[in-house]
Amino acid sequence: MARTQRISGNLTLDPSGSLIVSADTEITGNLTVVGTTTTITTVNTALQDRVIVLNNGEAGAGVTGRYSGIEVERGSANNAFLVFDENDDTFKISTDGGGSYLGIAAGGIANVVGDTTPQLGGNLDVNGKNI
Repeated sequence: MARTQRISGNLTLDPSGSLIVSADTEITGNLTVVGTTTTITTVNTALQDRVIVLNNGEAGAGVTGRYSGIEVERGSANNAFLVFDENDDTFKISTDGGGSYLGIAAGGIANVVGDTTPQLGGNLDVNGKNI
């Protein structure tokens, strides 16, 4: 049974327990969620935003708590991170659960070492060309 209920002004739902909606739900206005945790359980998420804001509402002169970024859950393997490190203004990656980070420098990866004495571990096929 379909039912339309028009209400002027605000509508407050104040259940004594949880509010559960068990069907597709469409909200045609803005949605503001106020709380400490927002959990979305979905398989695919599509966002039209070109920029996602993390650490929104920061009041200090930088990221409080040093890091802001994205964590990738990897099951039984250590989680991976892509973060901004406020201590040295650098984006960094970690694949050991945040135990250590490698910097991503502007224009490339930091910590790349130039090998001045490279060695080939096998035969080199140059297709009849000279090196």
